Formats: sequence, C-alpha cells, structure tokens
Amino acid sequence: LARTTLPANPRVACARSIGLLNLVEKEILDRFQGEEDLVVLPVFTRYNNKQEVTRLARQYRYRFPLAIDKNKQLAPLLDRDASPRIFVVDREGIATSLPGTRAYTAEERDAYKKRTGKNLPPERLSLEPAVAGIREALEHVPAGKIDFRPLMLAEALDRARKEAKQVLVTCYLPWYASSQYLLKKVFTRAQVGEYCNERFVCLLLDMQEKEGARLQKRFNLPFSEPTTLILHPDGSIIYRIDGALPPAEWLSRITEGSSTPDALDPARTQRGSSHPHD
Repeated sequence: LARTTLPANPRVACARSIGLLNLVEKEILDRFQGEEDLVVLPVFTRYNNKQEVTRLARQYRYRFPLAIDKNKQLAPLLDRDASPRIFVVDREGIATSLPGTRAYTAEERDAYKKRTGKNLPPERLSLEPAVAGIREALEHVPAGKIDFRPLMLAEALDRARKEAKQVLVTCYLPWYASSQYLLKKVFTRAQVGEYCNERFVCLLLDMQEKEGARLQKRFNLPFSEPTTLILHPDGSIIYRIDGALPPAEWLSRITEGSSTPDALDPARTQRGSSHPHD
C-alpha cells in the first residue's frame, strides 16, 4: 500500500507526492509485474473528491488504481507534516511503514557539486528501500505449489490410471526466463496447486536430463520455451500449452484442456496402458 497526499487545494498537486507516484510506476509496477500477491494502492488523504483523483490518474496515465481516505482510517498512521508515506499491509491488515527516501552517496554528492556548484540535500526520494521491504514481505506469502512427483512418465501414467487422474507434465530448460516464470510465478500459486494436485499426477522434467530429453524427442517439443502437456493414462496428448502464461490464464487453459469431453471419457481411462509405446 503506497500512501500519498495532496494539499487542501486538489488542483495544486504536491510535487513530492507526484514524484512518489511516478516512482511507483517505474520501481514497483515494473519490478513486480505479474506478481498477483501484491496490490499497489496510493491513497489520498486530504480530500474526498473522486473526480479530482480520476483526473489526476488520467493526466499522468497511471497504471494503478487511486483511492481516497474517506473515513480517515489512515490518520493514526501518519506524521503531522503529512509527507508521503509507504506501507506494506499484510493479509491480516497489519501495516509496516517503509522508508520513501535514500541517502545520497558521497560519489553522487561530489558529482552534483562539480556539475552545478551546489550541495545536494542529504536524502532523495527513492523506493529502493521499499522494494527491498516488499520483496521480504512476499517471501512470507504462503504458496500452494504443484506437487511434482519424482516419477518416470511410464510410472506416472500407471499411477494416473490407478487414481483415475490425468498426467500433467511440464518440460523445460532452467535457464530460460519463461521457464523461471512458470516455476516461480505460476506453479507456486495456491489456486494452481490446489487444482492440479487434485486432478493430475504432475511431473516436471528438465529437457537436458534423460527422461526430459526422451520426452522432448517423443513429442517434438521446442527447446526455446517450456511446454506443458495434459496426457491420458494411455500416453496420448489431450492438451498442450507452449510457453509461459500469467497464472490466471495458465490455469484457465489447463481447466479448459482437462475438461473436454474426450479428456473425461472414463472408458478410455480404463483401457489406458501403463506402459505406452515410445
């Protein structure tokens, strides 16, 4: 939760607050793009005029919502000088204040004085300390995670047949950013883990290792991006997703693929072989 203020006259925006909002654009949204566990919400405390706040958002083309502190709930957390403040609020509503400035380094002060002949103030507006605080807070957010089993594909297909499930297998190469995105931002989501663990026997295979390399050849998978397959217990492909998608979109595609009439055919599951041909 980023909090800022405007002066009593809402048409004269506080330069410091606008500066903070501009930094939120660059240093928070860009660094945490796709992070579903983080909501950025600047709150204006000096007035209740939604139209002025909406006009401000349009003027500066902010990509995040703006709110007003209509019931003055933030008042107990604020300093008397009403300078911009930044808070991280956890899921239980506990707020932790984060610094919104950082000290200039000696090199920065010297360079500025050489260039202008003037001294820099001791601190400058920065969200670097806040970014560090947000990262630390996100590490404590509980994650559901897909339960990837340490099985060969033949074993997973046999297990799926016995458990009346399908097999979900993701083949990847660890150094690709799209693979890292799936591993860190998609497969760790509680909703994703809950859905997949209930319906699939899940495998995660590195294509540079033996089983992953075998599947890459068998299904002609690209090395340039991760591929997720939903398989029948007979080893045939029900559905395929190439590349990385945002968590909600990835889960929607998986839900769609695993719910097709052919995918739910119980007769096909019963006659599935536990040892498919390569």
